Amino acid sequence: MANYNELLKHWHDTHAEELEEIQFWLDEFITEDADTPEELAFQLTAFEQWGCIDFDGWLDDQLKIKLESLDDSELASIHNEACSEYNYMDDYIFTDLDEMFCGCVEANGVEWLINRIHFGDYHGGAMGYYQFNGYGNLKEDYASYLINKDNCIRLLKEQAPELSTEARDVLIKMALELVRAGY
Repeated sequence: MANYNELLKHWHDTHAEELEEIQFWLDEFITEDADTPEELAFQLTAFEQWGCIDFDGWLDDQLKIKLESLDDSELASIHNEACSEYNYMDDYIFTDLDEMFCGCVEANGVEWLINRIHFGDYHGGAMGYYQFNGYGNLKEDYASYLINKDNCIRLLKEQAPELSTEARDVLIKMALELVRAGY
């Protein structure tokens, strides 16, 4: 089994520019567990299968961790941005019932509003986040239960800073080298 420090020295000597870019990317984007490119490469070894590193799978996991660490108002904001971006306005999350039912009561009457609440899942405003369910009735819950996580991750992935192909290849090769060395 090769010495871990020898492997790291090899990568520093031959790929200094790419490692600097990876470090900058880590400092700007990733906040969990990996502080250096070497630690990230070691972390990526868990995503090796059949001699390939699933970098996108690792990135999705990082974004899921990021979503779990956000509070409800930030989750609702990201979800609503994703709804606007991908045209899912039926899934929009509201924090104000007046805004949610704006114009609907005048057009449909008070009985319509009563039915939306009666047949929906309303808890008296205790949770503070509202959405229409598939039947057009009021649904109240915490934002973490109302969001579409896949759309939020898709949006965050599009907003994530890009890592150059060369730097990404170096990172993947580092991880594969560590796997071959038995780490």
